[in-house]
Amino acid sequence: MNPRRRGPLSNHVRHSAAWSALCLSALAAIAATASATAVASRGEPLHVALRSSTPAANDTLMTAPQLIRLDFTQAIEVALARIELSGADSVSIALAPVRAVDATDRAIVTDVPSTLGAGTYRVHWTVTSRDSHTIRGDFLFTVLAPAVDTTVVAAMDADTVPATAPSATADLDSSTEFDARSPGYAAIRGLTYVAILGIVGALFFGVGVIPSVQRRIVPADAATRPALERAIARARVGAIGAGTVLLLASALRLLAQVRAVFGELTLDAATISPLLTGTAWGRGWIAQVCAAAVALGLVARRPTRPRGDGRVGPIEIIGGLVLLTLVVSAAVSGHAVTASPASLAVASDAVHLLAVGGWLGTLAYVAFAGIPATNAADPDSRARLARDIVTTFSKLALVCVAAILATGIVSAWLELRSLSALWTSPYGRVLMVKLALVALVAAAGAYNWRVATPRLATAGGVTHIRTVMIVELLFAVLVLGATVLLTATPPPIDMRLG
Repeated sequence: MNPRRRGPLSNHVRHSAAWSALCLSALAAIAATASATAVASRGEPLHVALRSSTPAANDTLMTAPQLIRLDFTQAIEVALARIELSGADSVSIALAPVRAVDATDRAIVTDVPSTLGAGTYRVHWTVTSRDSHTIRGDFLFTVLAPAVDTTVVAAMDADTVPATAPSATADLDSSTEFDARSPGYAAIRGLTYVAILGIVGALFFGVGVIPSVQRRIVPADAATRPALERAIARARVGAIGAGTVLLLASALRLLAQVRAVFGELTLDAATISPLLTGTAWGRGWIAQVCAAAVALGLVARRPTRPRGDGRVGPIEIIGGLVLLTLVVSAAVSGHAVTASPASLAVASDAVHLLAVGGWLGTLAYVAFAGIPATNAADPDSRARLARDIVTTFSKLALVCVAAILATGIVSAWLELRSLSALWTSPYGRVLMVKLALVALVAAAGAYNWRVATPRLATAGGVTHIRTVMIVELLFAVLVLGATVLLTATPPPIDMRLG
């Protein structure tokens, strides 16, 4: 067999192997992070906690209470809050709808319409914080005499009272409850991030990098245009895959959130409606699904032939709105909505995610779509075309890295509020691990920029720079894992609230 005809097949095998290795690494990082999330969350403080209650836990009242009030350390989603009251016979006692005490949404109250007889009662509550974390708790109180009548309710037996008397902040065992810190939920969240970065990177690559390269092509280099068309076609496949994965991850995330909030999968309208329309998480979820659907539509209508005239048309404008919607919807589902000021935290998180997608998401398309597509160019033009793609991306990457550093500092300060929290809090320690991994990614990128790019014209230069890019992406997968773990770890500012 002619060795020259063996080359494309060999390259295809290597490309497929590289893609497979990266995807497996991403899945492994997500799975490992999910397990680490479960381990790290056991015994750790929650994102929101019950600060006090009326009646107080284990309180003994001379007369029956007319209402039940719960005060929390931060704002909660009142639409999802539930308070249940039961007597010694475990029969539920009807309560009025839960309402907020004031505009801060840190306290909720429910009226007790019926008069309680003498006896011991159990209050079970469930609330969801603004950053989508659901917690539950129980506490007991005893009534010595009814408010009006003399109906007597027997005291609870010793077997019905918890071995450890519940306090005002007693929560159900986090190791057995499914919530936003559970391994399954963490894996879904990681899959969501991968898909968002895939969409952001595809739009940056298809609308920014390739058209810029095409504008530098002179008529004599027209033979390289098929290579750019192949790069766009490869990027389209990646974007379709990312959009499909995001829709799938969104469906799984909705199921996971329903399970976490309500304790079971109840998909009736009465359950889904308050979750989607009455919470920041739900509105963000709706926006994210719509943006994913629009992104898929853009990819389906985008011509394979790249446009190099530099004009901003309707597709580019819609693409920009899709990117903005994706990153903001992700930000309103995390810690940012509980920080102060929330508007600054959400904006910082959104720009941070957009910059990460512009850097690492686009890097994936350069490594697996742009550089492989240069094989379609003639041998004399391949190195020059690869250099044009890499140098165009490098300019974009520098801007994105600067944005990542700036927004990272802002977000870290809003969540930590002190330098010592970096090493004294679980959140800070995970953040330091993430920063170390980001440094490795940046080092690989700097090597590509300063060393590998100038050597593109030498023998093996194209293969070498692509190899380093893949290593950079593997480090980025680890950064993703640390990010997922951060979203499940309460910031120290949460612990100090109240």
